[in-house]
Amino acid sequence: MSWIFAAVVFLVSMFTLIWFRISTRKELERIMSTHGTAVARLKKDETLRLERLTRESDSLKEDKVYDLVKELSTPLDALDEAIQFADKELIEGLIGVRNSIDQAFGRQDIERIEPKAGEVFLPNFHEAISSEPSDIERGRIIECLRCGWKSGERSIRTALVSVSSGREDII
Repeated sequence: MSWIFAAVVFLVSMFTLIWFRISTRKELERIMSTHGTAVARLKKDETLRLERLTRESDSLKEDKVYDLVKELSTPLDALDEAIQFADKELIEGLIGVRNSIDQAFGRQDIERIEPKAGEVFLPNFHEAISSEPSDIERGRIIECLRCGWKSGERSIRTALVSVSSGREDII
């Protein structure tokens, strides 16, 4: 009789163990699916947050560069003017300084906008402050009066230019 009792206890224990494993597995699957969705959502949120912070950081860097070039534009204009009116001995040194500054800006993807006569007028990078009769085709640049600066396709400061109104106005 004790062996029957032991067998019954064994069978009840086995059924209890099987039932517990099945219910535990179902609960574990439910928790994993719930938390798996939450983890996936958190990963997506983190990726989006990182992308947004990268964009904001890049924008702040661009704004800082933009502000710096704007601040340096007036002294650089003075340097360009000094080159125009300097002695022959001083011109080489001043041009060297200007070229060094241009190279430093170039390493930061900042370029001087200094259009030559006959180039196409680009409203994003040029500001026409006068229109004069000329042999140059109408709407093209006659002269650059003040250089500008750009970074990629973003204008930091437009170049001031004189634009041709064409031959018909020549007296």
